[in-house]
Amino acid sequence: MDHTDRITFRGLTFTLFRDAMISGKYCHGITVDRCRFSKCAGDCAVDFNGCEPGRDFEITVADSEFTLMGCRAFRAVGCNVGADSFSCRGNVEVRNNLFEYTNLANEGGPDGAAVAVNQVNEAHVHHNEFNYAYRGAVSYCRCKNLLAEYNSLNKCMYNSSDGGVFYANESQEDRNNVIRYNVFYPSNWYAAYIDDNEPGTVMYGNLFYRITGAVVHEGRSSVLNNNALIGCGFAVTSGVREYVENAVAAGDPGAIASHYYYRDWQRFFDTLEANPEMKAGFEKYYPETFELSLDLADVDSPNFVLNPVNEIRGNRFFYDDGAEHTEENVTYAGSVKWCDIADNLFFTHDENPIFVNPTLGDYRIREGADFPDIHFEDVGRY
Repeated sequence: MDHTDRITFRGLTFTLFRDAMISGKYCHGITVDRCRFSKCAGDCAVDFNGCEPGRDFEITVADSEFTLMGCRAFRAVGCNVGADSFSCRGNVEVRNNLFEYTNLANEGGPDGAAVAVNQVNEAHVHHNEFNYAYRGAVSYCRCKNLLAEYNSLNKCMYNSSDGGVFYANESQEDRNNVIRYNVFYPSNWYAAYIDDNEPGTVMYGNLFYRITGAVVHEGRSSVLNNNALIGCGFAVTSGVREYVENAVAAGDPGAIASHYYYRDWQRFFDTLEANPEMKAGFEKYYPETFELSLDLADVDSPNFVLNPVNEIRGNRFFYDDGAEHTEENVTYAGSVKWCDIADNLFFTHDENPIFVNPTLGDYRIREGADFPDIHFEDVGRY
């Protein structure tokens, strides 16, 4: 189904299908509404890609169910590979859906999430319920203005050790992406994996319940503010900075240049020099990119490409391990020298300045608490 406009698929049931039950290229104004997909296999159930100049790319998936899926549930790619993503006018909405046992075949690596949104300038993923999304709930790449809110996420990333419940896939073009007011229940891995060279994602007002870590970040400029973390291992980690520090301590800073994250940045800047139109786009929209340094003499500068410059403020950490925790426990692996870490508070599980009754599992925000109200009644499907 290519070059098709304004079609609604409503009330359809797909069972035991293989590959692309609903798909197309250069389609606009497509709605998938109150459909059911079950026991399907292949690559992706609902799959649309391609954005033509001067035409909006609008895809909506709403009030539908994806269960016992051997494949991804939904993927939208706003423009073809190599197209100018600065002019891509994508608009994707994913709302009030159930994703339960998705991608059981573990296709697609760390970006094989139930919902994949790539090269889109506006995306709203909200009020969905994700249960046992084996390769994660949502992945995004080359996205701007993605808003993920009021989603319930339970045991996602259950059978994988690479990626996250949310996965940002290695793009210097991701900007203004926000994850807020979601509830993360236990999973086998991290809540958000902001991967190599990513400019960062803003996360606030989320509840993380017994997640290994809130953010694993090999790029720069993540913001983790005003979240509640209950029994979580840590807030932010940066393994690549640990590699840099070890190389310097060993008297071999040249080894940094061989690290593949460093080489990724090098290739990126080479690509900008070889593509004047792309470079002009970055100069116009993301001028801060050109403040970054590849110079190994700048390894102790906040502008060095591999240094994590994260903001971690106003979060509430709750522990029941009997140990004393401070802001030194906020990160794991790598220096926090360039991070803005302040105003985080630490409590034992019995200390309760925020929740109604955590002993009975009631994590609604107590009236008058000094914390953003997550509005539990609005989380998940409505």
